[in-house]
Amino acid sequence: MDECMLKVGSVVKLKQRYGSTGIILEIQKAELAGEGGWISMNYVVMTPEGQILNMSSSCIEHIIGESSQ
Repeated sequence: MDECMLKVGSVVKLKQRYGSTGIILEIQKAELAGEGGWISMNYVVMTPEGQILNMSSSCIEHIIGESSQ
């Protein structure tokens, strides 16, 4: 999954272990700058059942579309 494509409001297909689909509610980013630094992304996703999940992009198969707000 290309993390650059994920944004708040994206409707995504989740990997089987996590359910069927979800909508990204929030994107949380943590990073450490400098040599040997890193960036970590956490996606807050709501499923059709109303369950709120925290997950990485590796839990997402692909983007289905964008929500109509």
